[in-house]
Amino acid sequence: MAGVDFTLLDSNLRKSRLSASFFRAICADAGFPCEETSIDEDIYGVDGAINLLEAPLRVQLKATSAIQPTDKGLRFHIKQEWVEKWNRSALPVYLIVLVLDPVDSWVEHQAQQTVLKGKAYWYNVSNLADGTKSLLIPNTNRIHADTLRQWAIKELKGGYGG
Repeated sequence: MAGVDFTLLDSNLRKSRLSASFFRAICADAGFPCEETSIDEDIYGVDGAINLLEAPLRVQLKATSAIQPTDKGLRFHIKQEWVEKWNRSALPVYLIVLVLDPVDSWVEHQAQQTVLKGKAYWYNVSNLADGTKSLLIPNTNRIHADTLRQWAIKELKGGYGG
């Protein structure tokens, strides 16, 4: 069966599923339950939530292999409709952008580990200025398990969303 392609998901859908899997893995590593918005119900500009005991933090998940960070950070273009939805949210909204290598194989299976060949960045998109078309996400905004703990502390100490 050489030359037969059994792939069912195109490149964009594969990236989307990888970003959701990454999100779940980071939440599990940090010890936070999370949920993913049903694909048919993605109408609020959010793809999921990190469920704190007090209240959830909303997240918008994106994945790209078309852009890469520079020494200034990651320039990520956003749509005005997303900004409008995020600004209407009474709950904090965080954008998580998974940046994958430009190649079309993003998971490497090694003898001792499985490696996702990418890195993720975050940005608090609550209360963006109307007309915002892109974000410069600093290189320091790399996401890891401790990031979620920091978000929880910030939101709960700041009056949740403040």
